[in-house]
Amino acid sequence: MENPFVLPTQEYGRDLNILERYYQDTARYLALETGRSHDECYQWVKETTHPSSGKLPLKDPKVLSLKRDKPGERDKWETTFLGYLQKVNNENLIISPTLAAYRHPDQHESILAKYIRKNVDKRNAVKKKKFQSTMAGNDAEAGFYDILQSTFKIKNNSVSGGHASAFTPLYNKSTHSTLTSTCRSATGYANANNERFLYGNRHYYDVDVAIQNIISIINNSDYKTIAEAVEKYNLHVPSVEEVCETIKYSTDLYWRNLQWSNRIHSLISKLSDMERVAYTYTGNFYHLRELNPEFTRTFLDRFTTCSDTTIDNPEAVISEMDGDLEAYVGILHAHDLKNKPIFKIKESEPETYARIASSVNNIFDLLKEYTVLFKAFWVTLNPPASVAVLPDAIRRGVLVSDTDSTIFTVQDWTMWYKNGVVDFDAKTTSVWAFVVYIAQMTTMHLLALLSSNMGVAKPDLYKLSMKNEYMMPALSLTSRAKHYAYYISAQEGNVYKKMKTDIKGVELKSTKAPKEIIEKLHKYIMKPMDWTLEGKKIPIKEMMQEVADQEHAIIDSLNQGKIDYLTTAGIKAAESYANPQGSNYIYYDFWNTVFGPKYGEVPPPPYSTVKVSLNATSKTKVSEWIRSIKDVELAERLEDWMGKNNKLAGITQFLIPMDVISTKGMPEEIIQCMDIRKIVFTTMAPFYLVLETYGVYMKDKNITKLVSDIM
Repeated sequence: MENPFVLPTQEYGRDLNILERYYQDTARYLALETGRSHDECYQWVKETTHPSSGKLPLKDPKVLSLKRDKPGERDKWETTFLGYLQKVNNENLIISPTLAAYRHPDQHESILAKYIRKNVDKRNAVKKKKFQSTMAGNDAEAGFYDILQSTFKIKNNSVSGGHASAFTPLYNKSTHSTLTSTCRSATGYANANNERFLYGNRHYYDVDVAIQNIISIINNSDYKTIAEAVEKYNLHVPSVEEVCETIKYSTDLYWRNLQWSNRIHSLISKLSDMERVAYTYTGNFYHLRELNPEFTRTFLDRFTTCSDTTIDNPEAVISEMDGDLEAYVGILHAHDLKNKPIFKIKESEPETYARIASSVNNIFDLLKEYTVLFKAFWVTLNPPASVAVLPDAIRRGVLVSDTDSTIFTVQDWTMWYKNGVVDFDAKTTSVWAFVVYIAQMTTMHLLALLSSNMGVAKPDLYKLSMKNEYMMPALSLTSRAKHYAYYISAQEGNVYKKMKTDIKGVELKSTKAPKEIIEKLHKYIMKPMDWTLEGKKIPIKEMMQEVADQEHAIIDSLNQGKIDYLTTAGIKAAESYANPQGSNYIYYDFWNTVFGPKYGEVPPPPYSTVKVSLNATSKTKVSEWIRSIKDVELAERLEDWMGKNNKLAGITQFLIPMDVISTKGMPEEIIQCMDIRKIVFTTMAPFYLVLETYGVYMKDKNITKLVSDIM
């Protein structure tokens, strides 16, 4: 069946006439606030902003660009911003988010575009085989296909890198930024849509932004379809106060200003019933739910109920599914599929196959039944506001985002459906998967709008897409950027027999710490998520006690002169350093001069060492250390060496030869100056990062408090 979440391809067009949009929106706002006719206000706006005769003339900024009519030739071209857009429109050029414009493939198709398109198709085919192998339990074969798909990905990405290098035949100065900005725009629209659609969160950081978005929506809504939807589904018509509350829900994140709020209230009070409906529900499933709870519960329940009957033509129905719906159905019928893709049970379990097909058929019928709802509010010409400044937005549902991905939660939705209960049963998982499915479908439409306005050819309109890839039952997000961990229960609708884990962030995967600590850390990271999945509360005291016990073990080990929790470093030969005395090489001289006479000298580097943090970071602390040493001769050598090398003001670390440690142990003079607190914290720092996820903040630059201080 046709996808009800997108427009027919021919209906996606381009609108670069930003001046006309400004006239229309400004006139609409003036007409509402003054009570005058729209035509009168429209004419007044045009006259007042006329570039030459208006009281408030609009200024079309000058633009200097480089144009290339023939390969290898570039000429300067001076125009205005509107003139530039007009040229793009008149010549049907493709324009990127960076405003670089390119010939349309109908005029001149890029050879590289053909190459990339084929590689994308090859990668998709190989990824499908990888998933099939994974589901079949053939890890070796899955690994082989994973290498293949990664190869195709690298080949495509290398083209972008080649464009950025002046030393390759692919060099094209504008292309890399074009590709990157397009990718970021797609992610920005996906993030903004997830916030607005799932959480009613609009980026209203200023009153004018809010008003402009309200006017834009009521100017670009299909009121005939909206009225039909309200009547057909018996939707609630929000009052003025209810609409203002939905706006306040977003603006409260940025400002509290009575004067600004009154401006918004004044505008909303002048809207008609259908205009208030249009604004409130457009692209906003969250507030549709809040104001129509019974409708929404029925809607979700119907889409997430498995059929208990079979149909006679299962193959015909299942073949109509696209990949996105197939992924959802894979979750809906996970209990029937038992970790197999749908096609695998066609021959072995024909009755189950026919029952799944019946569910698919029911979904098709429901999609048709609710098409008016989708067209009225979700498939509109109203993208989210302020995508250009989205990095500054305060988010409610998007947890993590990167250049080409968005990770968001629907926990609020499943808790609402289950009346406040957090669980992971089949119904909850189905609701979770379906809400993600429709969010993804609305993003597909928005990216098609973006592509069409860029001028992308109709056959390629859906090439720019955001795929629903990983299903994460639990995610643990730290306060540090790009440091988080999660479980994966399914990938593209394929449910794993055993959940996979993934940990992101260099500090959470540090290889500098001892292997024992890293293994404990990874278990420590996943443990709270295990408790959550089991329906248990997270025992913070127990988590802190585990950290304290490990810290006490480290302290005891260091006091005994052991090196189990110390990191290693190397000292290279003198000729390897441009300035040996300003490098680690100085510790070779330090050892032989100060400690060598007592503990034995070492041959010239290269050799391995153990790194020890010292609590001798000031002149006073250095003096105290020297005075505390019982071996008077060693103390004199230490003071003499530090004076000659300008170290009396402080020294932060020392590198001890590994051979000495192995045979004679840690020198007692080093132990008594060892900065044990710093070593403990450096070793345990990732654990503190995890504790912050659960509300325990103890870190400071002076390490004034360790968990072991209080437990």
